Amino acid sequence: MDEKTRRFIEQAEWHRMRANEDRVRFKAGQEADAQRAHDKRVAYVLKYGRDGAVARTIKKWAVGFFAVSVLSFPDMLKDEGAVHAFSMAIFLPLLGFGIGCYRASRLPRV
Repeated sequence: MDEKTRRFIEQAEWHRMRANEDRVRFKAGQEADAQRAHDKRVAYVLKYGRDGAVARTIKKWAVGFFAVSVLSFPDMLKDEGAVHAFSMAIFLPLLGFGIGCYRASRLPRV
């Protein structure tokens, strides 16, 4: 095996090792982030109780989407017409309620 081939193989092995180390470091970071997010959710449930946390989560999402529908209503009324504007004024808070219910179902039972 000549010098050029040997050097190429060494570099390929070094890059493969480096990629594996990066992959392991990334996975550890992801796991730490997931644990931190879980701890935040547990603290939220402990602070407000299970029922309070569920109610706050649903309310937060529903009110947020209601605010978006109220803020965008005049523009939708002007651009797309009354039917579309009123349908979105009804649909967006319901969508927020649905997302809030989903997010609340994901809260840990402590």
